[in-house]
Amino acid sequence: MNTNLIVISILLLAMACNQPTEQNEQQTTAPGQTVDTLPAQQPDSSPSPEPTENPESFQDGTPFHETDTWGPYRESWNSYDTGLESEAYESAKIFYPIGAEGDIFPATTLSPGLGTRKEMVEWLAKRMASHGFIVITFTPTNINLIDATIWQRGHEGALDMLKQETANENSAIFSKVNLDALGIVGHSMGGAGTILAANARSGEVKAAIPLMAFAPALVTTDAAVLLIAGVEDIVSQSGAIRNRYNEIQGKSKAFMDLTGVNHNINITGPQQGPIAAFAIAWHYLFLKKDLRYMSYFTNSAPGHFSKKDEALSLDVFSADNFDSNIILPPQSK
Repeated sequence: MNTNLIVISILLLAMACNQPTEQNEQQTTAPGQTVDTLPAQQPDSSPSPEPTENPESFQDGTPFHETDTWGPYRESWNSYDTGLESEAYESAKIFYPIGAEGDIFPATTLSPGLGTRKEMVEWLAKRMASHGFIVITFTPTNINLIDATIWQRGHEGALDMLKQETANENSAIFSKVNLDALGIVGHSMGGAGTILAANARSGEVKAAIPLMAFAPALVTTDAAVLLIAGVEDIVSQSGAIRNRYNEIQGKSKAFMDLTGVNHNINITGPQQGPIAAFAIAWHYLFLKKDLRYMSYFTNSAPGHFSKKDEALSLDVFSADNFDSNIILPPQSK
């Protein structure tokens, strides 16, 4: 590659990732709804939107919560950032749902991209916590170096911290982490690190979601992998991401190239809605093993609810920009 092109790519990557989030965190969700972000530990003064439940989609009496809005823990989650020191990352923060005594929850890591810190992805961590997932966000040790292994170390260190915290009697998430239901999520360079960490922790990690992964590596993990790209992204180009998707054989996988979405997911806007909706649905499917969330990734059957078809009708992605191969997870509800 021409040296000038390399320099331009690096500058674009840094500029696209390093954008501040707006102070007024209002998310436009897919498809077409607007909900207010709930501040941690302090409910919004306005009524929170009720989670949408499909009356035809119940499984053993458990409500189906659509993922394009806040989940059942929308007013009962919390966060903390003390006691999470590690050499694997610069800083970390854990978001967690507050359940009943004895409840355990799936958990995932979450990282930002080049030049950005963990605060840039808190909007997604909050949404995920409201749906019953424990999320540890982190800032890598060097946010400006183009080296995906830095983010890989952060993800692996964050996984280790989840194990440490759930074993710590003084931790807010003591005995709350389901260690058999761990995921990894990262954006841009964090997405590249997601693939590397999922490869390294194959078997331990059950779901991985690289968001607009920069220069993605070959995917060898046994985890179910959802690769999300943006049609307007000129930094992490869709073609390279789809090529990695096509190389995955014999494992659950999905690819979507979101219409009108560029590389920057940190600015509040319509791109955040579909990213949250499908990322959370992937976690419901492969970490909570709730097969009703297949409807986000497969075609509808007569009399059944399909979020994928709804997304197609609303041009969240086109038929040519979506593909999936879902192998049913064992021990479903």
